[in-house]
Amino acid sequence: MELTPQQKQRIAEEVVGFKSWLEGKGKNERQEHLEHGHRIAKLITPEKLSSLTEDGVYELYDSLWASMMWTNKKWYVDNKILNNGLAKVRDSLKNLLYGQGSIEERFDQIYTDAIGLGGAGVSEILHYNFPNQYCLWNDKPKTVLPYLGIDQLPEGFYKYQLKDGHAYQKCIDVINLIRHELENHGIPHPDFIDADLFFWYLFNNIKTQAKSEKSKGKTTSASSNSLAPQLGGFDPNYIPPILSDLELIPLA
Repeated sequence: MELTPQQKQRIAEEVVGFKSWLEGKGKNERQEHLEHGHRIAKLITPEKLSSLTEDGVYELYDSLWASMMWTNKKWYVDNKILNNGLAKVRDSLKNLLYGQGSIEERFDQIYTDAIGLGGAGVSEILHYNFPNQYCLWNDKPKTVLPYLGIDQLPEGFYKYQLKDGHAYQKCIDVINLIRHELENHGIPHPDFIDADLFFWYLFNNIKTQAKSEKSKGKTTSASSNSLAPQLGGFDPNYIPPILSDLELIPLA
C-alpha cells in the first residue's frame, strides 16, 4: 500500500500550516495529548491490570475521550462492560495489550469477549500505550482522510465502527503512510500521536470552514460545497457524511 503523488501533494500542502500551528497554540494541544496518554497508560500497566478493580474500570473508561458521548458513564460501565464480570474485563484488557497474538487476533478477541469499549475506545487504549505501533481511530481521521483525498480504505470505514482486527490493521497501515509523510516534511521522528495531532489540526480547520460556509448562507450540497479536494473517482465536491454532525462532536 502506498500513497499516490497527488495524495502526497495534498499532505505536503497541509503540513506547512501544521508545522506553524505546532510552534504556536499547537504546543498546548500536543502537551494535552501527551498528558492524556500518560493518564491512560498508567492505568493499564501489567501490574495495574493484574489487580484491576471495578473502580479501576470506571477510572479507565472515564479517562477515555471515546467515553465523552455518554453522560451517565457509570451506567454504561455497569451495563456494557462490567456486565461480563470483572475477571473477563481484566483478562480481555491484558490480552489486548500484552497478549502473544497479532493485533488483528487480539482486537477480534476483545470484541468476542463483548467488552463494550467500541472501536474508538479500544484503539485509544492501544494508541496511548504503544504510540509507535497503533493509531487512534475516531471521528478525526474519519473526517480528515477523505478531505485529504486518501481513498485506500473502504467507504464503510468512515461511516461505521471498526468491525474487526483486520479493519483496524488497515487503518494502522494507512495512517502509518501519513506518519512517514510528516517525517519527510520535517516533523522529527513522528509517532501516531503526531499523526493524530495532524488530524486534530485539520479537523478543527474543516469545522471552522464548515461554520463559515453555513454563516454565509451556502448549502452543503454537492453543487456548492468546496471544502473537499479532487478525490480519485469521487465527486470533487464530496464532503464525508460525518461533517453534517460536526456541531454535535466534542473537540476532545
